[in-house]
Amino acid sequence: MIKGTFKGCYIANFSNQIRENFGFLTNEICIQFCESIKKDFASLIGTECFCGNSLNETNLVFNDECFYKCNGNQSQFCGGFNRVSVFEIINVQFFLSCSKSGEKYKKINCSIYLNITSPSTSPLKLSNFESDNNATIQIDFGDQDLRNLSIQPNLEVIIEKIYNETGTFRIKAILMNTPLNNTASVKIERVSIEIDSNNDYQGCFFDRYPYEMYPITYVSKLNMSNKFCQDFCGIFDTNYSATYNGDSCSCGNTFGSFNRPKYNTKCDLVCTGNKSEKCGGKNLLPFSIFISDT
Repeated sequence: MIKGTFKGCYIANFSNQIRENFGFLTNEICIQFCESIKKDFASLIGTECFCGNSLNETNLVFNDECFYKCNGNQSQFCGGFNRVSVFEIINVQFFLSCSKSGEKYKKINCSIYLNITSPSTSPLKLSNFESDNNATIQIDFGDQDLRNLSIQPNLEVIIEKIYNETGTFRIKAILMNTPLNNTASVKIERVSIEIDSNNDYQGCFFDRYPYEMYPITYVSKLNMSNKFCQDFCGIFDTNYSATYNGDSCSCGNTFGSFNRPKYNTKCDLVCTGNKSEKCGGKNLLPFSIFISDT
């Protein structure tokens, strides 16, 4: 995006300037023309546009001395008697990059970069982009998390985000007061469970719809134990066995979509076949998970 920042009204000085008479002139026409020939400043007087790479600040006068209305847009001013309306030209590019995937409850990162350059190779004064040297970015993470950020041009900003739900989320960032915006998407999956290879018992975990441990089930009102369930699931070559309700056994190859129980929900039911063991729980289906392929 090309942006012209109004510098003020100046005494006309046409040395080292490229001149073009458009006949039909607006601020935008002159700014775009000067940018196309790699000039940093656009100066307007009447129907004429002048382009250059330097500005003599001592020639600055009061803005009301530039009172000529632009014939292409009567709401704009195009200089005055021996006066020019001057704009500094900058090129604005806006980039957004986010992690392609992540896990629920874990941080992902988004990178925002606002690139500000001049048409020529002249040093750019960033203060001419915004009065406080910063730009405002609004970023919508697609889950009702809307943030406004103040960022400094030409410096990368890293933003951390944690999603509390799974799914694919569309992230949109807008550079305020401009038409510039960018989008990205991130796929959030359940938290991976780290397997304890040194122990058969993996812990107490939820299992709710869509169920992971329900393809194969067995109920024994008298003889259920965790060892029995492990042996039973081993017959079907599943990776994990799970006991619950004190008397039930299920088998599966994944677990942990709903993570560990919180608050007072836990695996606290005695196994019907071994009173010294716990075989899961009842409320909200917390399961005692064991490795079954040992």
